[in-house]
Order: sequence, then C-alpha cells, then structure tokens
Amino acid sequence: MALVATRDVPAFESGIHGLELTVSATTDFIGIVAGGLERGTATPAALGITAEISTADVGAWQGGVFGTSIFGVTGTDPSLLSGDIQDASNIAFIGSVRVYEAWYEHSFDSGVQVLTGLRDVNSDFYSLEHADTFMNGSFGIGQEIAQDNLPTWAITSPGVRIRIPLSAETYVQTAVFDGIPGDPTNPYGTHVRFDRGDGILTIFETGWVRPEARYAKVAAGSWHNTAEFEDFANRTRDSDWGAYLVAEADFVRAAHGGEGLGGFIQFGYSAEDRNPVGYYAGVGAEWTGVLRARPDDVLGFAVAHARTAAGYLDAFPGTERAETVMELTYLMSLRPWLILQPDIQYVFDPGVNPNLDDAIILGLRVGLSF
Repeated sequence: MALVATRDVPAFESGIHGLELTVSATTDFIGIVAGGLERGTATPAALGITAEISTADVGAWQGGVFGTSIFGVTGTDPSLLSGDIQDASNIAFIGSVRVYEAWYEHSFDSGVQVLTGLRDVNSDFYSLEHADTFMNGSFGIGQEIAQDNLPTWAITSPGVRIRIPLSAETYVQTAVFDGIPGDPTNPYGTHVRFDRGDGILTIFETGWVRPEARYAKVAAGSWHNTAEFEDFANRTRDSDWGAYLVAEADFVRAAHGGEGLGGFIQFGYSAEDRNPVGYYAGVGAEWTGVLRARPDDVLGFAVAHARTAAGYLDAFPGTERAETVMELTYLMSLRPWLILQPDIQYVFDPGVNPNLDDAIILGLRVGLSF
C-alpha cells in the first residue's frame, strides 16, 4: 500500500518554539459503478496528527529533528469491490489507530543525514512529487515492490536510513528495516516485533535532483528482503528482490508561482518466480493552474500497468497478462486548508482475473489540513 497522498499545507503554530504540528483528515467517497467484483460504495478515511521539532530551536544540540505521526484509519477498501490489485484508494487500510512514524534525523556538517526509528520506506525511496496528486496506490509506490509487504502505509518498521550528498544535485542513500512490519497476526494498533524469520529489508537509491528553476529528478534503486514468506505456489521463500527507476520534471513552470505542467515515469521489476507482479510501469502528468481563475487547482492524468510475472502465469494458466489503471483527477484547492478532488479510474482486467469485467470507479476526496 502506498503512502497517503498529501499536499503542502502551512504548519500549525503550536505555541512551542520549534514545534510544527499538522492535523489532517481525508475521506474518500468511492463508488464502483461497473465491472469488478460487485457494484457498491466505500468510504475509507484517515485522520492524522504529525509533529516535528528541531533540537536547535528548543535550545538543544544542532542538526537534530524529531518527528512522529499518528493516524486513525476507518472505512472499507474499495478494492474489495473492484477486485483490483493496485489499490483504488491510497488511504484505505485495516481500521485502527497506529503510530505511523516515529523517528530522529541528524544532519551533520558534511551534509550526511542519518535517520533512525519507525519510518515509511516511501517517505525517502521511490518517491515522486508529481505523483502525489493521484488517488491510486501504485502512483505512490509501484505494485511490484508494494506486493512485498514492505514498511509503508499504514504499518511501518524500525530501521536506519543514511543519505549522503555527492554534489549539490546528486546523492546516494540506503536503509535497513525489519523485514516484516508490525505483527502479521494482529494488524490492529502499533506493534514492533523482531521475530525469527522476519529477515531484513535493505534498499539502495542514487539520484539527481535539480530543485532550482524547473524542478527535475531522476533516481534508480534496488531492494532485497530476507523475510520468510510463502509465494503464490505455497513454497517457502527466504528472499525477494527487485529494482526500480523513477523520473519527473517540470515541463513548463511559471516564474511567478506554481502554475505549470509537470510529469513523471516509474518502472520496476521484481523476481518473477515468486511474485504475482513481475513488472510495473507508470506514467502521468499534472497541470497546475489549468483554469486562469484557479491557479492552485491541479488537473492530472496517469496510467499504471502491473504486468503478471511469468512464474505466476505458468502456475495459473488463463490469468490475464496485466492489470492497467487509467486515472483522471482534478484537485480543487478551495481554501488553504480544504481540498475537494473528483476522480475517475478505469481498470482494465482487474485483479488479472479473466472472469471480471473492466471496472469503472468514481471517487471524491475531501481533505482538511491545519
């Protein structure tokens, strides 16, 4: 599952110097109007509190930041109705209140940053700003890696991440996490366990980022997980791996504000002899300020393609070759603290199940941030 999509919001003035608080509430109203498993509606929702405090701002040591976020999730998952595997809503999850992230990051004079604690791997790796607008989970992090049960929305693992700048625009980063997030026998609440068979998830990424003028980013990464799991053929495995490439850029950007056109691409691979999805590809574009009178609104269109692994096709003959999702969305910034986002998704071959008709999913997201 991908990290819940967010937009930049002003931090709440807490009254405590150096402390930034953000309170957010997001609700999706989603209807499956054709195809899939069955027609119906789902209303996943997430309420969260996020806090960050700088150690320097409170008179302690330089270079430190503590961060934490707590989320309560409720409602039903629309993918249980549509039958898709790429998550029609990126906030849907098993209902519970959880500590989502709790970490400390230290920035050294050399520019090296070390973070330790509970962390969503998608907060640092495989991340794209131009993909944040979309509601489908695959645009947060590709299905080829999301299927690995990695620490991401909404259950995370303790780990350590190191980021090293190579120049003003290039970097390398790596992280090590507990291989199985939370407690697989109890998906409710917050659990930090180190059980036999958990293994270790390691992930590496190198990239180039141009923050000035027209923003651009290119990054490539690889991951390996030694956690024990049963594959699609009920065989016990003790390793899984894959690699990915992501890129995004501002194609046109106004000098006086955020209006303009930007886009992104994603591509990922995972071991085809043990995973249902072998390849994933995503592409999308968003136009900020498409209406002159509404410069903060965002119109977006994206396509996500999860391709069935060769080993899975051999084990289950007749399975569709891929699931493809097209998403058209329009995010309206009605107030600095309020968004309204109508959304439509068309799912070709949901769940790669040959018995399911293509699904049409209509959605409306309401988001509050303070």
